Amino acid sequence: MPDSAFEFDDGAVERLKTRQAPILTTPKPGNFYHIQFGKGGLMTTTGKAYGVSRGGERLRLAQRICNHPINRDLLVKPKNAYERKFFPGGIISFTKRFTAEVPQRPAQRGEKKSFGVIWIPPEGGGGPFNPTVKAYKLGGKSTVGSAAKQMVKKLDGRFCKRRFYPNLLIGEDDRIRVADRKRTRTPYRWVCKVISIFPQQSTGDWPVGHGSGVLLTGNRMVTNAHVISSDLGTAEGLIVIPGFSKADPPDVTRLDDDAAPFGVWLIPRRHGNSSNFFLPTEFRGLGDTTADFATVDFNGAKRIGGKKTKKLDGWISVSRNLALTAPQAANPAGPDATISSDPKHTRRLLRTLGQDALFTAGYPADHLCEMMQAEDRVRPLDYELTVVSGSTSKKTHVYPDNQRRAVIGNRLDTMPGNSGGPVWVESTSSGRGGRKRKQYILAGFLRGGYEPIRERIDFEKSSPTKVVYAPSPSAIEAPVHTGSEFVALTPWVLDRLLNPTTMLPA
Repeated sequence: MPDSAFEFDDGAVERLKTRQAPILTTPKPGNFYHIQFGKGGLMTTTGKAYGVSRGGERLRLAQRICNHPINRDLLVKPKNAYERKFFPGGIISFTKRFTAEVPQRPAQRGEKKSFGVIWIPPEGGGGPFNPTVKAYKLGGKSTVGSAAKQMVKKLDGRFCKRRFYPNLLIGEDDRIRVADRKRTRTPYRWVCKVISIFPQQSTGDWPVGHGSGVLLTGNRMVTNAHVISSDLGTAEGLIVIPGFSKADPPDVTRLDDDAAPFGVWLIPRRHGNSSNFFLPTEFRGLGDTTADFATVDFNGAKRIGGKKTKKLDGWISVSRNLALTAPQAANPAGPDATISSDPKHTRRLLRTLGQDALFTAGYPADHLCEMMQAEDRVRPLDYELTVVSGSTSKKTHVYPDNQRRAVIGNRLDTMPGNSGGPVWVESTSSGRGGRKRKQYILAGFLRGGYEPIRERIDFEKSSPTKVVYAPSPSAIEAPVHTGSEFVALTPWVLDRLLNPTTMLPA
């Protein structure tokens, strides 16, 4: 197996090309399985799929199936003590209760009902249109701290070579490598390389995933929730490297101080009795992608490499003439006023400034050790809005401004590995002597776009007018990369980032 952090299985690549994935009637890892009447429930199906008998290994694999994002629409509330203990977020229903159409959802009265079609993850983890996470021996280390140090050593080896990756870009590759002289400046010094170390497997291997993040303050980073919580469980630790970029990855230069100007940090999942990772309830329990963000506090963080630094800073811990968050910049009362809870000003600001230019930086899968920047503009997502009132309905593509949280579409050239990186727009402010200076406005957090949009979101359920968002037919029929999307930094999101105890500890 090549020394690669991300790998596609050949079948997944072919399914990407043919825009379809096989649905089997027998459970097999790396395939969809149509639940069959009388063939057993979750535990029996798990045992058949992975060839394991009763015990902890089968339970762990069953939890992985239930935790996978593709299967979240098929979860029901746990109904007994056993399920509440081991499947607190919900358990897949093996009864005939879902729609026959894809994407499936619980069938309503009068609709034809069918058994669920579930995704059986490959043993390395991952989805049908996603790269798998590679598992490493890491010298047979049994603690996350020792494993992390072994992982950092890999950054000096073949791991950082540029590699072939299935092309998920849109048109020409417009990305640029961020120059070394810029990586210690705003805003690039806040862009973080994130390496997620998931719980050690029974084989002794450590599954390792990759993403990006951004420093909100000197003691708190933001990334996507799916970077630290997946079907493999919750990461036991994160390796975080602000401003990271290898000088010349094809030649595999050493991880010297210049490559990691702000240090290489190991962030443990827990410090004492407190969690360092927090996820929104909406993502953890419902898989809501508009809440695909997480905070990572640096409590108990250890520097395990890179340059020694006395202090880190972040997007909201510097002068507001230099950097702002979107809710601050959009507030009609001014950036120094208490942030309004009304999201419409933020949405309109992003739509206005984002029409001119939208930026992101991070670590895509084909340049895992290089900070790459992409530029585009804000574009509407491929959503179709249906407003139902009585017996009439009307379709529109206007996304309402009054949402507390949302994802915003674009055509940024991104890949797996960019997830969690910052998305920003730029403005100009007056500095000393009336000189104009660039102001960086944090707009949100990239969550990629290499999967079709599957979720269904209902609004105003208690009112006579029901507003429903559903993917357009093209999004269902063509599960290929159709653009990126990012979680907008609305006031609701910013409030949770600043007060993570309002979320769930991971």
